[in-house]
Formats: sequence, structure tokens, C-alpha cells
Amino acid sequence: MKKHRDQWIIKLDNSIHQLMVLYKSKIEKANKPKALEKLTVAELGVLNLMEQIPDLSTREAVQLMDIPSSTLTSIIDRMERKKLLSRKICSTDKRTFRLELTDYGNQVMAIRKAYKNNIFSLVYEALENDLDRETFIKLVEKISNRITDL
Repeated sequence: MKKHRDQWIIKLDNSIHQLMVLYKSKIEKANKPKALEKLTVAELGVLNLMEQIPDLSTREAVQLMDIPSSTLTSIIDRMERKKLLSRKICSTDKRTFRLELTDYGNQVMAIRKAYKNNIFSLVYEALENDLDRETFIKLVEKISNRITDL
């Protein structure tokens, strides 16, 4: 049983490594837009949350990103200097702020969304039919949910 598990882990490691190498090479060929090149992984994480939760508060961002509030403050400060977003005092809780995209932030978000869609289209095209695509999504969701529960 342990030998089977160990062999499976090696196959998984090789498969994910190969996928990541291909993914990285495709991303590099996709000519990442300049507006996205200047963003850090943490800043992209905030944008991703803002896309999922349009009325995102700093308190929610700290919880969802699982980072200290001081770290989030630094990220938001950088994003404000880049004119991507602004903080607005929350009307229901004066102790927290809501994050709001600026006009430029909305433009960057649209560029990011189009770029992300192009990249994920590679996965869509790699799977041969809708059944494979649905199975893939269900497996990814199952893995995510199970890992979250651990």
C-alpha cells in the first residue's frame, strides 16, 4: 500500500512539474501585458479577491489572504501609490475600510481578466470534451475542499 502511494506521489510530482513548466512557457509566449508585469503576487492576490468580492473590506482581505493586517496595509499602500485602488471608510463599521478600484484599477482588472482567460483557455483546449472538462473541475474542487478541511 505504501509503495503504491509513493509511486503515485512521484507520478503526481512529475505531472504537476511538467504542467507548470508548460504553463510558464505558454505564459511567457502570451506576452504578459505591461500593466500586469509591474504587479507583485500579493497585489494580484488582492485584485483576485476584489474580483470575487466587489465590496471587499480590509478585514475580509486579512482573513481570506491569511496575512497580518500590517502586511495588507503595506500591499494596499503600494497599490494606492500605483493608482490601482483607494480605501473608503466602511459605512457600517468605522473601524475598517472598503477597497475600491480606481478607473486605472478597473482598466488593469479588465486586462488581467482577459489575460487570465487566454491562459485558462489553454486548459480548456487541452481537455478533449465537456465531460473531461467537468470531471477536471470537480476533481480540482474536491481536492481544494479536502485540503481546506485538513
